[in-house]
Amino acid sequence: MTLSPEMLTCTASTTTEQRDALVKDLYEQMVNASEEQIHDLKEYVVTACLPWADAVSRRFRSRGIADDDLIQVGRLGLLEAVDRYRPGPCPFSGFAYPTITGKIKKHFRDQGWMVRPPRRLQEAGSEVTEAVRSLSQELGRHPTSKEVADQMHVCEEEVREVLTVSSCFRPGSIDAPGSHDGASIGDSLRSSDKELEMAELKLLLGPAVRQLSDSDQYLLRLRFVEDLVQQQIAEKLGVSQMHVSRRLRRIFSSLRQAIGDITAIPLTPSDVEHAA
Repeated sequence: MTLSPEMLTCTASTTTEQRDALVKDLYEQMVNASEEQIHDLKEYVVTACLPWADAVSRRFRSRGIADDDLIQVGRLGLLEAVDRYRPGPCPFSGFAYPTITGKIKKHFRDQGWMVRPPRRLQEAGSEVTEAVRSLSQELGRHPTSKEVADQMHVCEEEVREVLTVSSCFRPGSIDAPGSHDGASIGDSLRSSDKELEMAELKLLLGPAVRQLSDSDQYLLRLRFVEDLVQQQIAEKLGVSQMHVSRRLRRIFSSLRQAIGDITAIPLTPSDVEHAA
């Protein structure tokens, strides 16, 4: 039997029975065909089933994987099904459908989770999705978590957990508005310029402070952590204010040599405490 391109084209109006009948005929021709002919006949099967495989792949849209990637993975599943299928009681569609969807689900497990939840929740997600779809058609509205739980014969808390996990496919953007004033979520996460500068300063200052003697570190603590003025430090140490002033200048000079020239940033007591 010679098949024209028109005969091999399965459209949206093609029924499953028509497609399976065409594929069955192609596989029957492979029985007495040469290796080259078998290769060509399998290509005919792929051509005939490609629109159907793409439609199956599109059922998994809007879950965090690009549509083009879904189509590609679905087509790989179709190729695998064509190679493995052997005519028998099971029609081609019945064999190829779980092969294609299994390939897509595996791709989701490997690539689709931006935040990876426990495996049991991943596997339960498809069951909840199917229950939501079925109830939505039956009720004419989106079902509640309790209705989904009753349908699946599980507790409502488990359904809520699975529905929450579904957001791991596509987490919300930090650029999305996060408050009534229009500020994004990302804006609330940003540190001020001073905080960024202080983080860099602490990285530089910490090792330099730790190289000082214990007495010099103690003097810095009195000045910046306990926030004592030079006269109070002098009285506490039993020395003159001039002596304290000279020691502080020497310490500052030593620190500047250790960390180099940096933009002057006002220090708080906690800055020095954390650096030390």
